[in-house]
Amino acid sequence: MRPDAPPEDRLFIPPVAAPPRPATGRLVWTFEDVRGQVRLVPPPGAIQARFRARVGELLDSVAALVDRRSPAAELTRFNAAPPGTWRLSDPLWALLNDSLDLADEVNGGWDPTLGALTDFWIAAGRDLSLTPPEAADLKAPRSVSGWQGFRLHRPGQGAVQPGGTVLDFDDVAAAVACDQVMAALGEAGVEAACVRIGDNALGRGLLWDGQPWWAPLWPVFEPAEPRLVAALLDLGLGISGLDPDTPAPVDGASGRRISHGLVGVAVLDPSCFRAQALARALHVLGPYEGPAFAEAMSLPALFVERGAGGLMKRVSPTLAAMEG
Repeated sequence: MRPDAPPEDRLFIPPVAAPPRPATGRLVWTFEDVRGQVRLVPPPGAIQARFRARVGELLDSVAALVDRRSPAAELTRFNAAPPGTWRLSDPLWALLNDSLDLADEVNGGWDPTLGALTDFWIAAGRDLSLTPPEAADLKAPRSVSGWQGFRLHRPGQGAVQPGGTVLDFDDVAAAVACDQVMAALGEAGVEAACVRIGDNALGRGLLWDGQPWWAPLWPVFEPAEPRLVAALLDLGLGISGLDPDTPAPVDGASGRRISHGLVGVAVLDPSCFRAQALARALHVLGPYEGPAFAEAMSLPALFVERGAGGLMKRVSPTLAAMEG
């Protein structure tokens, strides 16, 4: 190796009971647009145009479900609804139940009911970092936020809108789309595929040469440092904090944006949705509680922290055990 050559990647490979069988075909289809990229090894007899159309339909369906920028989205209509109990579609009902369970699991570190607080900070703008709001300013959005007070009507598959509660899945919508696209590909007989949407990636199966789908745990890196790259062996990747132009997440416990030195977190999980939500939760918990929680829950996580000498990367014990 030349002295000026970049260092070799640090590879993280999850343990598997039995490695999947490599794909029999060497042909890889790639579908890509502004929303993301899907790569797959097609099953015998597959028609490319049908797969491309199906992927597009699934991405559109997720947007129609939870895109808060769309007045027609089901989530937007619930958020704008007057007080009452409103029946939800099967997909939104399933997503909301999974989300509330996860919010309880992480004690609100990630919480789908914080939309009013998020909107408050977006409307206030970045100037509030210089003149933080008083507690009284946060009283109204905090009063309609918090997973513990959100109510479901299970017999009627409904959610209670008390008036002003804003559900928000913006930070996990891409991950939800990854899961749904991958599930549909599996139903169509695809044994090897990788779906990348936003900062999320989800891989299944092996390529014909036995190689898994690889993804950098933190795509931004210094040339003099090795990349940290994970094998997506039936794993999804979630990243919080990667985009420096995206405002820091809101901590539901305080109602304020986080301001600690933890730049971001990456998490691996079989569900891309869970990986993304857990990454956001660990990011909110911070540089001390986040790693402690990841260790206690055996989460494979990468923590990126800003120190005096620049960015420092720490891996959880579970992720460290994957390095090889």
